[in-house]
Amino acid sequence: MDRVKYSQTTFITIEGLKIGQILCDELVIQGVKNEDTSHIDLIVHPIGVGMFSEEQFEEWINEAQKIATAYKTMVREAIFISKADKRTRLLDIQTKIASFS
Repeated sequence: MDRVKYSQTTFITIEGLKIGQILCDELVIQGVKNEDTSHIDLIVHPIGVGMFSEEQFEEWINEAQKIATAYKTMVREAIFISKADKRTRLLDIQTKIASFS
């Protein structure tokens, strides 16, 4: 999924799951912005390297959980790995270990 920030939330269907993404601060500024919000299975919320505050992270995760509940989507565990370090990382979801690429 590739789209411009603050544009309409796009959804694709993969293996029968309707998946969309809310970029960064769109979460608190606009939420889900699409006329067809029926049967959403998963909303991904990638946060860029500008996330320097654990307090801001918690605020955004709480908002993401509210949106997921409102649309009855899956909710996964949140992972905060930035710690004000802008280096690119690879994250192993199973072990929760981040390595630098």
